[in-house]
This record gives sequence, C-alpha cells and structure tokens, in this order.
Amino acid sequence: MSNKSSAAAVVCFAMCVGVIGAAAPASAQGGAVISVASGGDVQAAINKAAPGDTIQLQPGGTYVGNFVLPKKAGTAVVTIQTAPDSRQPAQGVRVKPSHSPALARLTSPNSDPVMRTDTGAHHYRLMLLEFGPNDQGGGEIVQLGRADATQTSLDQVPYSLVLDRVYIHGDPIVGQKRGVALNSASTDIVNCYISDIKAVGQDTQAIAAMNGPGPYLIQNNYLEAAAENFMAGGVDPQIANLSPSDITFRYNYLSKPTAWRAPIVPTPTKVAAVSGAGALPAGTYAYRVVAERLVANAATARSDASPEVSVTLAAPGGVTVSWAPVAKAVSYRIYGRLAGNATQFWTTTSTSFVDNDAAGTAGTPGAATVWSVKNIFELKNARRVIVERNVMENNWLAAQPGYAIVFTPRNSGGMCNWCTVEDVTFRFNIVRHTAAGFNILGYDNGHPSGQAHRITITDNLLYDVSSAAWGGNGWAALMGGGPADVVFDHNTFDHDGASAFYAYGSPLMTGIQITNNLLRHNNYGIFGSGTAYGNGTLTAYFTSPIVTSNVLAGGSASRYPAGNLFPTLAAHMAQFTAPAQADYSLIAGSSYAGAALDGKDLGANIAEIKKSADVAVSGTSLSSAVRITTTALPRATVGTSLNVTLGATSGSGQYAWSIAGALPAGLQFNRTTATLSGVPTQYGSWPVTVSAADATDSTNVATQLLTVSVWPTAVRISGASLPGAIVRRPATGAIYAAGGTGSYDWRVVSGVLPPGMAVDASTGTLSGTPTAIGTFAFTVEVSDATYVDLSAQGTFSITVAPPPVAILTDALAGARQGVSYAATLEATGGASLLTWKLSSGALAPGLMLSSDGQISGTATAAGTWSFGVTATDSVYPTNASTAKLAIAVTSGDIVLYARRATAFAGTWQVVNDATAAGGARVGQPDGGAPKVLSALASPVSYFEVPFTPAAGRAYHLWIRGKAQNDSWSNDSVYVQFSGSIGLDGAATYRIGTTSAARVNLEDDVNAGVSGWGWQDNGYGLNVLGPAIYFDGTPQRLRIQTREDGFSIDQIVLSTATYFSAAPGALKNDTTILAESASAIAPIVDLTEIVVHSAAATAIAGTFHTIADVTAANGTAIGTTDAGLAKVATALAAPVNYVELTFQAQAKTAYRLWMRGKAQNNSWANDSVYVQFSNAVDGTGAPIYRIGTTSAATVILEDGISMGVSGWGWQDNGWGVNILGPLIYFATTGTQTIRVQVREDGYQFDQIVLSSKQYLTSAPGALKNDTTVLK
Repeated sequence: MSNKSSAAAVVCFAMCVGVIGAAAPASAQGGAVISVASGGDVQAAINKAAPGDTIQLQPGGTYVGNFVLPKKAGTAVVTIQTAPDSRQPAQGVRVKPSHSPALARLTSPNSDPVMRTDTGAHHYRLMLLEFGPNDQGGGEIVQLGRADATQTSLDQVPYSLVLDRVYIHGDPIVGQKRGVALNSASTDIVNCYISDIKAVGQDTQAIAAMNGPGPYLIQNNYLEAAAENFMAGGVDPQIANLSPSDITFRYNYLSKPTAWRAPIVPTPTKVAAVSGAGALPAGTYAYRVVAERLVANAATARSDASPEVSVTLAAPGGVTVSWAPVAKAVSYRIYGRLAGNATQFWTTTSTSFVDNDAAGTAGTPGAATVWSVKNIFELKNARRVIVERNVMENNWLAAQPGYAIVFTPRNSGGMCNWCTVEDVTFRFNIVRHTAAGFNILGYDNGHPSGQAHRITITDNLLYDVSSAAWGGNGWAALMGGGPADVVFDHNTFDHDGASAFYAYGSPLMTGIQITNNLLRHNNYGIFGSGTAYGNGTLTAYFTSPIVTSNVLAGGSASRYPAGNLFPTLAAHMAQFTAPAQADYSLIAGSSYAGAALDGKDLGANIAEIKKSADVAVSGTSLSSAVRITTTALPRATVGTSLNVTLGATSGSGQYAWSIAGALPAGLQFNRTTATLSGVPTQYGSWPVTVSAADATDSTNVATQLLTVSVWPTAVRISGASLPGAIVRRPATGAIYAAGGTGSYDWRVVSGVLPPGMAVDASTGTLSGTPTAIGTFAFTVEVSDATYVDLSAQGTFSITVAPPPVAILTDALAGARQGVSYAATLEATGGASLLTWKLSSGALAPGLMLSSDGQISGTATAAGTWSFGVTATDSVYPTNASTAKLAIAVTSGDIVLYARRATAFAGTWQVVNDATAAGGARVGQPDGGAPKVLSALASPVSYFEVPFTPAAGRAYHLWIRGKAQNDSWSNDSVYVQFSGSIGLDGAATYRIGTTSAARVNLEDDVNAGVSGWGWQDNGYGLNVLGPAIYFDGTPQRLRIQTREDGFSIDQIVLSTATYFSAAPGALKNDTTILAESASAIAPIVDLTEIVVHSAAATAIAGTFHTIADVTAANGTAIGTTDAGLAKVATALAAPVNYVELTFQAQAKTAYRLWMRGKAQNNSWANDSVYVQFSNAVDGTGAPIYRIGTTSAATVILEDGISMGVSGWGWQDNGWGVNILGPLIYFATTGTQTIRVQVREDGYQFDQIVLSSKQYLTSAPGALKNDTTVLK
C-alpha cells in the first residue's frame, strides 16, 4: 500500500468504523447466548459464535488457553463476558481486584498471550473478565493486533474492539511485560484495572500502542506499570506512515506502588553460623546471605545481603550457615569468608550451607534488584491526543531520571522517519509524587524523525515534584532539540528542583508560550545549558517566546520579560489554602485571583481538577458522565454543502457545545444546535476538539477529537492532444485532467499503448518511439496524487503509420567498363521491405536493378547513363518515392598521378614541375648511392599511392618517368602492391616482401634515355612485362628506390587501351592522361603543414583538452596555472607533454608558428618548449630532438612589457620582428612534434610549419587573433 493509500485508509478507519459503545449491555445485541462452564472450551465457543451472539463464562470459573478472536463477517458485536452476577461492578464503574470472585479468569499455559486477535478481526467486546499473567511474565496478556511483520498494512489491522470492566494483572511476585498490546483501530479500553506490570531490565507497559492507527478511547482505568503506565510508539510501526492517532485518554488513575522502590526480594533473616566438623583451618569466618528469585522473562532478582554473621574455629573444622526461607526464592548466594571483606560466594537451593573449605566463585555482594521504573505517561509516536482529567502519581529516579510525562518523538529502529508527537492537549490532570515533571524533545537524537509540535499543557496541577523525595532533578519541565508550538498555560507547579524549566540543544524552539503559571523560581527558574538563567536562556534557546503573567516565586524581575510576578516564596505559598495537604486552591482574597491574561485566576482550575481527580481515583462515578457519540465526521467536498449535527449522551440531556481549532473556510459550527454546516472552499484536514458540557453541571463535560476532512472536487478528464504517430519516430501527446488538487497519477488500465510509448505517471504526457504499426486503443485512469480515491477514466486510440518512403541515395559511384559493378540503393520508411524498379531511362548495358535495390553487373559500354528509380512499400503500395540517378561508366584503365601519394619516406619528395601531370612530380635526388640489387621488405625510401582495381582482371603496368641528367644510372625503380597476385592467384610483388616489378626507363643496353618516357615492367625492345592481377580490394602501390635520381609523374594500370601499347613515347614524351576519377585522392601538401591540437596522439601529465568555441575544432590543449616555477630548460624525459604527428618533406626549410594564449593574459603563463622526432638544421645536424634537452622556445609575449591578450601567433624567435631559425627534416614522411611545459597556464590550438606562405610572416595577429587555418 502506498503512503498516500495508507493515510487515506487511516481516515477511512476514523470515518467509516464506529467504535462499539462500551456501555451497551450484551442483551442489546440480540443473537444467541453461548454458555461455557468452568474449564470448558472457550475457543470452540468463539469459533461458533455468530455476529451478535454473547459468550457467557462462569463467575469464578477458570479457563486456560491461548484464545484467538477470528475475523468474522458482519458488523454485529460478539460479546465475551462473565455471566451476570450481583457482585460485579455496574456499567460505568471501574472493575477492581475485589471483583475477582465474580469474574471468569482466563490464563495462558505458556508465554503467549491469553487472548489475541486474528488478522483483521473486528466487532468484539470483552467484558467483566479477569486475565491472569502469562507463564514467566513474558509478552503481553491481551494482544489486540500485532507490532511485527505479520501486520504491515491497514487491511490486516483488527478494529471495533472494546475492553470493558476487564481486570488484567501480572504475577505480584514475577511481574509481566505488558498488559494490553494496542495495535488495532477503533478500540475502547474503559473501566478496566491493569496491575502488576513490571520487570527487570526491560520496559513494561500497562497499555502500549505501537502499530495501530486508532482512534482509541482509554477512559476510567487503573493503569499500573513499572516502566511506562501508558505509552504510544516505542517500536517502529510495521505499517508505513502510521502513527497511533485520535487518542482520548481521560479519567484514568496511573500509579506505581511505592513498595516497588524497595528491593524485589526480601533480605534473608535469622541468619546464623555455627561450627562443626570440617577442613577449614582454625580462625574466624564471616558470611552474608543473598536470596535470588526469578521474575518476568526469567530475569534474576537478588536481595540485599544479610547482616554479616561470623564464627571462630579454635581448631580445624567446618561452618554451617542457616537462614529462614525467603518466599518464592529459587536459590541463595552465601558470600564469605573474611570478616568485612567477602570476596567469593557459593550457591545453594536449600536454606543452609556447610563451608568445608571448598573454593567459591569470585564476587562481592551487590545492590539489591529493583523494578525498572522510568515514566508514567509517554508519547513517542502519536497524533491528535487528548489527555484530560487523569491522576498520575509515583515516579522516581531509577532506570531513567524520573520524568513523569514524556513527549519525545522516537525513530527507535531507524525505520520511522515520520514518527512524531503532534497535536497533543494535556489538561485538568494531577501529576504528583514524582522526581520530575515534563520531558519534551523536538526531534529524535538517534535517527531522523518528525517534530514534537502543537502541544498544549493547560490547567494541570503538578505537586510533590521533588528531588529530595523521589530523586532526579525536581524540575517542572525539560525542553530541547527543537520542539515547536508548545503552550504551558494556567498550570500550578510545586517543585523543589533548582530550575523550573530547563532548555538545551538545537534547533531553536519556536512558538513557545509560558503564561499564567504558578511556579517556584528556586535557584535558576528558566535556565539552559551554558547560559545565564532568565532572559539569557530565553534568547539562547527560543525564538520570540511568549513568557508573561507567570509567578516565579523567589526570582528576580530584572532577569525576565516584563509582565511576570516575583513574590517571595513564603508570600507565594501563602496564597494556597493548604499546600501541605495538597490543597492548592487559592485562599479568599488571593492576589492571584483574576490576575491572568484572560481574566481568570493564575494557575490551574483547582476546583475542576479536584472533581476530575475524585472520579479518576475512585472509578465509580462515570455512569452519568457526558459522552459525545459522534466519533467521526462525514467527508466533505469543496463546493458542496455539508450539514452534520453532533450527538451526545448521558448527563441531563442538554449540552453547551464548543469547538477548538480552525475550521476550513466556508464552514461554521453552531454552538447551540451542535451543527457543522456550510460550503467549504478549501480542501485539507483540520483537527478540532469538540466539547459538550452538561447544561446543568458545567463540570460534567466530554471532549472528542474529530477531523474535518474536505476533499477537492471530482477529478475528470478534460481533453487530449494525441499524436498522429509514425513508426520508429519520436511522438508526443497529452491527456488532460481537471479537478482534485491539480497533481495527478496516471496509468493505463486496459488496452495497450503502441509498443515503445508510455504515459508519464505524473503529467499524463504520452511519449516514446512507437515500434509497431496499427491502431491501438487503450483506457487511462487518472487519480488525484493526494486523494487517491478521486479518479476518472477515458478511452482513446493512437494510429501509428509507417514512415513515408524516402530514397536516400542521391548519387552513385562511377563504373568502369568491363569491371564488375555493384551498388545498393538506400531508402527509409515503409512498413516492410521496399520493392525497387526503374521508372524511366535505362541502365548501362550489362547492368541491372533487382527488386531489393541492388544494381549489379559488368558495364560493356562507356558513357553516362541517366535513369529514374521508384521504391515502393510492399504492404502500403501508395507509400512510394522516386529519384533521378546516373552512373558514369569510364574506361577500365586506372591512371594515377604520383603527386597524390599519401605516404612518403626517406628522400622521396614532391617537386613542382610544369611538364609533369598535375604540375608536380615525385622524385628523389641523385645522391650517388649504389644500385639496390633487390627490392627490400622494409625500405627506407619510398612513396605510396592508393587505388582500387577490379578483381581477377589482367592489368598492364606503365610508369612515366625521367632520369636525372638523362643518365641510365638514374632510371629504374621497384614497384610493389598491397594485394597483387599472379594469374594462378599466388601472391606476387607484395609490399613487405622482396618480390617486386622492376621498371627500367632505358629499354635496352645503350638505348639511352631523354626527358619523360613511358616504360612497363618488361625489359628489352618490344618486350612487355607480365600482367598483374588483384583480389578486388583497395590497394596501395609502393615505389621504392632501385637507382636514385629518378622521378615519376604518372602510373597506369590498363586492362584495355594500354594493355599492349604504351600510353606515350619512350623518350621526350608530353602525354598527360586524365586521372581516373576513382583514383583522385586529396593531395598531401608536404610544404605547408597545419596541425590542430584536436588531433593530438598523446597527452601526458597536466596537459588536458579544453573546450573552447574560439579554438580550431572547438578544442584547445593546455595546462592550468598552478603557480609552478618556470622550467629552465627542456627535459629529455618530461612528465607533462603533448604529441602530434604530421607528414613533412626532407631538405625543405620550414618556419614554425604556434597559436596560443596565456591564462589570465599573464606573461608568466605564455611559453612552451617544442621538439621533433627527426629535425635537423640547414647543415643536416640534429636539433630540437625528442629525448634530448634541445628545444625550440615559443614565447607569446614578443618583448619585455609587450603584454599578451587572447589568442596570438608566435614563432621560435623572440623580439619584435625577430624570426627564429628555420627547421628541416632528415627524411620525408611521418614526423612527431612534442610540446612540453616551460610555464604552466599556456594553451594552444594550431601549429604551422610553412615553407612558402608563412615563411616570413605569421598566419595571424599577435594579439586577439581569430584566424583558424584548415
């Protein structure tokens, strides 16, 4: 059950389940009478009884068992009572132990309850019965509901139960843990007598309410228990958000016998020691005896040690110690042997012991065991409680400091953060003979809890609150830990403690009112921990307290707010009639008369209290007491008329009505007719206290806690905005509600939403991505988030359509004549597979379009072929899309330009050449190196060009090259491929092996070379090299050095046009072929290099990426200013660095530029060191190498006091218009640049190495630059 449901169910219990009228006689129920003789089967009678029946037990009869009250259908009451007997108390008169002979006695044969309710049991009355103790005093005697895991929801709670004139008691010797476990709803305990509830080392209660919602009427009972006579809370409820509530506690007499201050076990008497035979050495021996007795739950209680007895042995012998038996003692300890120093003991079950020199157990006599006494009335978790017209007495310092009344929220097990003490009224009570008065705590100091607040303590008499007589501190009240809205008004206190009110802890206490009270000031009056008494304490612990019109006898006016009185103590006590005889009525002519803020007498209404006390102590005068019969109010609704008249009974029949507490706007209470009426305009719950006083005797008054519950208007569905959804596309919609509180809970109660969509439980929004097509009908229910019973339903539908077909393919790759071709047309949308067809035009001969969108085949003619295609949804034929496309079919030959090489190594480099294809050639200078006799698996000097050939086609290789100085010694290279094969499919000419095609420009010995010329991989006049095949995958063609001094501009792999003839002349050729479109790749410009920081390959130490919209690609890299000192020189093995890679060309002069900025525009954050993997100077000597301490320094501030601002470009020189040295690289190919820390707080986004465009000037400004290079 949700928390909200729980709360609603509590309201339902209070409103829908009437408490059985305790005064109604059994015969009024009608039904059968089932008689059970002494010793008969009571359980069988209970099981047999129908609602309305009465089970009658024999007066004086005994019944042993563990009786269970089962759940029965119907709402008529099953009554279990002793058969009528003239000796029994009359209706409205409290039962007493003296009535025992006229009552049937029920007892348990074990430690389980004598009587308990089954889950959900209801409408039972237990009347005129005696319940004896359990075996060994364990557990509870009567169990109304459970406080354990068997009762975790309100539908399991028993309700409509009455205990009327029931005598419940523990064993006077052993004791008992608990009289009544009150974990039910709608329960009355009236006119009962509960006694001898006591134990050692554990809490005991006459009545304990822990896991039931209430309401409870506890009236005209005698309650006797050692720890707490009555307690609400103390154990975390198993039902979420439950607090025992709506408790009316009045005309009860709560007491602890003062005999319980004495030891439980009497001291052994008639202790004697005589000599006899034995092995003790001669000497004097002394002994003391302690009696032991078992009490509740098998605890052991011990007596004080008896006075010491001794005997002197003139010669070796033994000692016999004897004593009189102690009632109910189960064993005895005999302590001895040294006089005045007993250090060991022996245990026996008899009343004598012989000491014959056997060793005892180490130990000395301790204090006698006493019953565990704590408080009288305690609330740890309770709401809406009226405590009135009770007498509470006899509480002393023992297991706790001795506060009689305790209001302290406790989340005992850490599972009840809602536990609270709130809306408590404590009035017209006598609290006497106690160590201290009230203890009020704001919040649990062990676990999170609710607050103690809205507590009113008025018109009470507390006297003999005495540290001297009862131990403890003798304070009237202790308050701390942040309680709020606590009122002490019109109380009379007579206490001997040093303080009247003592404050402590945090948070500050708010809404505190102390008015019209009579108090002794004694030493400190209103005092707090660590503060001065009076105003000092009020300032330190309270927020704007109201402290006025009080008497603080013996205090000083200068210490307190104005309006209080400070007579001498003697003058104060003289205002009372006879305080020594507990008569605290005011004397005639008292200065306190009429002196209160409200015009009444200061202090409590003693006359009213005395009348109530006489009733509470005697328990004999409630038969004519006024009783309000309305125990719950019907639920009201905003905007709807309410008219309900309250009822009362007894007394004269004429009543004066009053109400305390705010009513919701729109409702009024008529005090003459007792009618609550009107049209409420706001919703919520308003606790009120209604009083009905007998019109002929104003002291005969009844009060009733009621809750005015107003619900909002009905919830209704007011509209909807539902989407026209498309499958697999996000969709949103909403259903709207009105009424209630405006906060709702939504759910689908029938039908289904489109898969992938859901309704938001709090907003009613429908959202998601539907995954199925169709029309989906569903019913939603909306409930008010607070008032869950307010709900409405509506049925809706959503249609999910397939997405519209859209052809995504807008261009097709070109085909090569004679080469296998495949392309897949792509489209989105539709409910199922799409069907493709040509809608116009034609494909190239040899190509075809399949219905699943595959274009395949081998084109047999070159040209451009335009055509239209249509994609149609197979299920929804009208859902279609058309597109115009074209395929360009080119010749099957592959023409590559060397300048589009993507990888360089060694001395190969791009050289601008107007006679070369594309204006540049790739070559290497003649360095006089000897001819390489065989291709290398891992060459140092090479370049690579990518291309994609057809699978299984025979290609003829042609290269156009020229030899430096037209020398035959500079005219050859090796050619390899990444996936070339021979006609038999075996790998050949593969990169990474020594197999290679050889191309010699000079076609034969002494044939000579001149300018550009075409040559294949054959050697000799008119000798063609072997064809080359491929596996159809993208390839890399690698040219590696055979003889240096050779340049290349075009490479042809031909399947047709040039398969058997060269594309051009062998010498002085000017043929420039068009590049194959599929072979065109971006040209790698090795002369102008731009590297962005976003391309970093390594980031170490404190360097990190920085998101910056002003940086290239939105990312910079740098360090944060940590105030570190400048690094004096570059490090060979730095911890903090960044590395990036780039392609560079050997023997080319580069200018280094970096764009950077300094944190906080500070010159102390503006420099770095830069190193390279293969840098050299103009002479070829290594410089600025990674792994050394040589580095270029880039400093953003270009001169002293020049300043920095934002992004700026700077080179490796320093000073206005001073450029740094140029940088070269030893080999062509991949290089690494490393940037390491010189000053922290520097960041950069671009590095430029320029051999032309920025050789003499920066790419951008020195300050506030916005240049981003591509």
